[in-house]
Amino acid sequence: MNLIARLWRGELSLNKVFFLWGGLGGLVLILPFLTVTLALTEPPEDGYIAEFLMGYLVFILIYLGWVFTGIWRSASRHEGDPSAAVVAKLSVGAGILVFVLMLAAILGADTG
Repeated sequence: MNLIARLWRGELSLNKVFFLWGGLGGLVLILPFLTVTLALTEPPEDGYIAEFLMGYLVFILIYLGWVFTGIWRSASRHEGDPSAAVVAKLSVGAGILVFVLMLAAILGADTG
């Protein structure tokens, strides 16, 4: 639990939060979701599958909110190269934009 709080507060190194939790962790969570949703040619008829996918999407949203906050705060505390902090914050902004566009595409897809 301490790790979760430390990441949230931005107390971990920027490199660790950005590459490990943001890059690798985000990839591990998002790739299976995208693979399944892109493979579906029609909305799932089984309510359990649709509910699972929506629940998984909510989990991804919570995870990314936690990690993006940690990256932003770690960048604000970063004592190394200032350009690394700027790039990290720009990446968070781009990540939010990409996720919002992806979410809009998934939720706004024509189901009929």
